[in-house]
Amino acid sequence: MDEAPKITSSDQIDRDAARRAYEGVSMDPERRGDQDREDYAATVNGLYAELWPLAATDEQRVILDAEMHRFRDGYHRRVTAFHASYSRVVSTMIAGPPNFPVRQMQKRGDAAHNRLNELIDYRKKAAEAVRRKVLAARPAEAVDAEAWSRLQRDVRRSLATIAGIDDGSERGYDRSAFTNSIAGKVERLAKAGEVRLVERAVELVQVWQEGRGGLSPRSRRGTRSGRSPLWPGSSPPSRPTGRPASPRRWGRSRACGSSRIRSSTASRSCSTGSPRPTCGRG
Repeated sequence: MDEAPKITSSDQIDRDAARRAYEGVSMDPERRGDQDREDYAATVNGLYAELWPLAATDEQRVILDAEMHRFRDGYHRRVTAFHASYSRVVSTMIAGPPNFPVRQMQKRGDAAHNRLNELIDYRKKAAEAVRRKVLAARPAEAVDAEAWSRLQRDVRRSLATIAGIDDGSERGYDRSAFTNSIAGKVERLAKAGEVRLVERAVELVQVWQEGRGGLSPRSRRGTRSGRSPLWPGSSPPSRPTGRPASPRRWGRSRACGSSRIRSSTASRSCSTGSPRPTCGRG
């Protein structure tokens, strides 16, 4: 199937109830009610069509279909509740100003407004929840590819700024902010056990450093002092080796009041000079 199925229509919203909702506030309640009914169908079917391209596998489509039917039912309940509440509201334009119960209509109007806000909030939050569930069912290869694409984009952007700072084309920036940004990303990935992403990020930085053809005076000073021209405080993070202790996590242990990451082949002691992805602060 190339297109998302249509799982509802305007007929699912009672026409008389939709009309009654606007009898007290509109000169043309039937038109306003019909517009609500059409908006209901367009919202539900439109969301299904919007999320349909994200469902690339049969499993994702099954999840999407179940979640969209749940969204439809919840949205229908809230539209119906709003119509029932708004049908109790009358405006002075319709009833006329003499003996008009202002306070009573204000209270009823506030109640109807609350039902409308609930409807809008549900539409936004429930739609995002459906999107997350569909994306969570993606194959592991697709998840990894997207994670690497996002990481690579961020790292390359920081590297480009660092290069500009070193050659003087980028002024007014703090170089350490960008080096710390890259190191922090790699550290968090290492703590999460994302072995392959850490390896690829370190390789990307090393290739960038090797291909620059020279270092800035600041970078040369860092090299002579035994510190990396990119990684702040120490040498570049060593790539994790071996397989994680579990499918998604490396083991964690406590040492020196901090948490550290242990690869399957070796564990490093927690010290000030350890690479940042190997020993994080507690």
